[in-house]
This record gives sequence, structure tokens and C-alpha cells, in this order.
Amino acid sequence: MNEFYSNTDRSGTAAESWVAYAMGINDFDVGQMIGKKAQSTDLLVSKDRKLWRIEVKSSSQGRSQAKYFIQNPIDDDSNLIYAFVFFDIKKKKQKLDPAPQLFFVKSTDLKKLKYEISRKENENKDIWIVSHKDNFWIKGVGSDTIHRNNWDVFNGQGVKERKKPYFSPDTDKEKIIRSYHRLFLNGMMNKEIRERKDYDLTILKIKEKLNEGKSISSIIREFKLSRGEVNKIKERCKIE
Repeated sequence: MNEFYSNTDRSGTAAESWVAYAMGINDFDVGQMIGKKAQSTDLLVSKDRKLWRIEVKSSSQGRSQAKYFIQNPIDDDSNLIYAFVFFDIKKKKQKLDPAPQLFFVKSTDLKKLKYEISRKENENKDIWIVSHKDNFWIKGVGSDTIHRNNWDVFNGQGVKERKKPYFSPDTDKEKIIRSYHRLFLNGMMNKEIRERKDYDLTILKIKEKLNEGKSISSIIREFKLSRGEVNKIKERCKIE
């Protein structure tokens, strides 16, 4: 399916799908992938009857050179979240090793980032050029800033903590996983992607069984995993 995408569209669509995947496994309901035609809304996500708009920006240059381009940025909408996706090396956006990095910034905090302003020729549209360096990664320190996996941007806005994950009954979790992995294909599905997809689907099945109250011993027997592996999955899924 990727043969129909230009390189730019494919990178952006892969980033949107990665964000949708991340939202899904963190118990948000992904209502719609809108795409590039809708300004400042790539995804609609909800949780506990609260709705957010997500605008996805991606880059795949080296960390010191990477930049994100925001056309006509919105900095006053409490329901708009900017999701910045960083593919560590340009060619690795076609692989899953390492997985893309995800950074969240509230629309109302957008002005706190370091950026340059450009103007789209003949269209009178402002473009903010947000660098990855200093905003999401600090050279010399070698660490990411507070925006990395910053799920706190969704707190304090009607989101309640739940002991058990929340999914709408209509959410097709397997489809989210399969759709994400399919975006990385370049012709036939290669072994690395197939194994990662199978592993993610296994985690999903184990998560569902843990939520059903199945014992760890029965899961170990069914999936032929060690107790340590199952406990890691349990911790990853935040299941008590």
C-alpha cells in the first residue's frame, strides 16, 4: 500500500499512525484519522467523555538538524495537543528499531518552545520552525526534555485515573496495531516487522486476559513465556 504514498506523505502518515497506536495502548479511544486536509487536526481522541484534537508533526533528520514545521500555529486552544514524532534516523522510519520518539506539547504551551517564524510565499501564512534540539533534546546533556511521553498534558482536563484500561466497545485494538505496522512496509512484509506485529498482538491478548482475572500461571502455560516476561508486560500495561 505504501507505493501510493510520496515520501513526505508516507512519513507524515506513519507518524500519525504511530500516535494513534500510542494513544490506543494508553487507553484512549481514537475516533478518527483526519489527515492533512484538516488544519490543526490530524486525530480526534477521547477518554472519559473528554475530547482532544491532536496535530501531528514529524521529523527524521539527525537530532541536531531536525526541525518541525507548523503552519498557522494555534496557541490558545486548551483542547488542542501538538504531538511531535521523531524518527531517530531518516531511513529507520521504515523500520521499528528503534521505535519513534513521541513528545506532547499543549497548544497553550506552544509559545514556550524555541522557534523561528517564516512566511509561506504568496499565501500570507505564518510558519513556525521548531527545532528538535533544545526543545526536545539537549546537546551535550544527551537527554530528552520534559515533553517526551508527557501524558500529563491530558490530566486536569476531565481525565480520571482508572485502575482498569478504558476502551470503547467499538474500538478495534488489533486493527490499530496492524494498521500501524502496515505503514512501514516497503513491498512485502519483512521478518522484523512481522515479528514486532506478532509481539504487539501477543501483548494485547495477554493484557486482555490479565484484565479478565486470568492467573499468571495460566498465561505462562498458554503463551510459553517466563514469569519475568509476563510480569514485565503486566507492569507495562499498568495492571494491578
